[in-house]
Amino acid sequence: LLQHTGNSELVEAMVKALAADPPWRGALATALAGTDPAQAEAFLAAMANAAPLTPAELAVRVEALTALGDPALARKVWLQSLPETDRTLDGSPFDGGFEGADQTGGFGWKWNDEPGVTIAVDAIDPAQGQQSLQMDFSGRVVRFIGPRQRLVLSPGTYEISSAVHDQTGSSRRFAWFVQCTQGPTLVELDLPAGSSSQWQTERATFDVPPDCQGQQLTLRHTGRSMAERQISGVLRVDDVRLRKVPSSVTLPSASHPE
Repeated sequence: LLQHTGNSELVEAMVKALAADPPWRGALATALAGTDPAQAEAFLAAMANAAPLTPAELAVRVEALTALGDPALARKVWLQSLPETDRTLDGSPFDGGFEGADQTGGFGWKWNDEPGVTIAVDAIDPAQGQQSLQMDFSGRVVRFIGPRQRLVLSPGTYEISSAVHDQTGSSRRFAWFVQCTQGPTLVELDLPAGSSSQWQTERATFDVPPDCQGQQLTLRHTGRSMAERQISGVLRVDDVRLRKVPSSVTLPSASHPE
């Protein structure tokens, strides 16, 4: 049936049936995820006009729009699906202060649970606002890839900044990376190495080229050897910001990726 999305009468009938929330609606997202992105988007756009999409259907639509080369529309659709209170967290990045705890899909923060590190929001002494993100390392060897988020930055020059409170004593730095979805790393913002007694803020600038339509922001540990990747203690980050710099403003150059 999905091959006939050009048949408006058939699509209307299918949408009407699905809007009634039949027991088999749960299979729709799985079926659409394996079909042509243009067909999936056409059908889900019609569905969205009739009834709210389920989280699984919304995720498929976001992926379809991204695959079709329109991450900006994908982000807009995702943002409009959020409750009004969560939409107030919108910024670049979304919820850069980690004030929300529920939006971990779409263009919100994501992180994986892995042995050796526990990641959670924390309300004790944030750098700003009410919360920060805390990573508690148990002393195991980890190849740490932490919180990450999809971005939709238009071409231009940007400043990235982040507050950090590092109590791990690691000899290698943690760093924020901004990378084109299908391309090179644009910037590596190195955070201060070693233990600190208070919050510190680091900044760097970078350029987004015209052919970089979507990006990802990721926090990583830069350790290479097993000894360097054995981490104990607590790392906290907060107040992550991406600000477009007017062309007339000159800022210090960015740190270079390793």
